[in-house]
Amino acid sequence: MLKSRALTIGLGAVLSLASCSNSAYQHFDFSKENERAASNLQVARIVDNNLTQAYIGMVYLNKTDKENYFDQEYFLLSFYYPKEGNNSDFNITLNGQEAQYSEKLTHEDNLSKLFPLQMKWNHYYYLMFPTQTTSALKLSFENSHSQKAVITYQKEYE
Repeated sequence: MLKSRALTIGLGAVLSLASCSNSAYQHFDFSKENERAASNLQVARIVDNNLTQAYIGMVYLNKTDKENYFDQEYFLLSFYYPKEGNNSDFNITLNGQEAQYSEKLTHEDNLSKLFPLQMKWNHYYYLMFPTQTTSALKLSFENSHSQKAVITYQKEYE
């Protein structure tokens, strides 16, 4: 009796979870590119004495649009520095290499709109780094006070 009841409850749970297996994005009006960007978004903070010095959001574009982003390593950066001052105080590297190209984006730019949450106080950047031969893509964000945050992506090879 106890086994059949446990089996019934277990089967019910599996069936109810299976019915929830549809993408959560079906409830939102996202393009496929926006879905891939949201799924691949990673965030980090630079913290000093339990106080946040910067918020960082990153999207690896090579995973969101393989047809257009394949010959280098492309990223979108969402950056918020809560203190008044110069955002150029921060250095961003990929596996120790600086970006080959960096462009500040407007909030209206289609690329910055790939971030699932738009904040008027964030700064958005399009970054291009040299192609990496290693599968681990380690993005380091460091300020002049040696405070650091790291975001890591896995590169996919085809």
